[in-house]
Amino acid sequence: MKNKTPPKKESEIRGQYTVVLEDIRSTVKGVAEGLTSTNEKMDRGFKNVDNKLLTLSTKIDTGLKDVYKELKEINEKFDEHTEENKKSFDVVNNNMRLMRTEISLIRHNQITRDEFKALEDRVFTIENKLAK
Repeated sequence: MKNKTPPKKESEIRGQYTVVLEDIRSTVKGVAEGLTSTNEKMDRGFKNVDNKLLTLSTKIDTGLKDVYKELKEINEKFDEHTEENKKSFDVVNNNMRLMRTEISLIRHNQITRDEFKALEDRVFTIENKLAK
């Protein structure tokens, strides 16, 4: 004899589906709550990273502005020194021309020791002025 199971009633089948659907709803609700929590944590994390990046960017901007300012000051000082050096170079050139002229006079003209001593003193005076 064959074991025949009696057919289930429609209300029994609906009851079983209801149980399964309730379980699925509960699971989906739990997953949705977990996703919401995860999204909130991620939002807080991104906001934290954004704040840190903004702070870092501000510090970099400030640092670059300071470097630019210092470079500008260095450039201005360099220009000042260049101008001063040019003036000093011109003074040295003029003094060298004078000395060459005087040395040329010494070579071409016979001069006395006293005159030579006077010229030597004059050159010494010029050298002292240049050394300052």
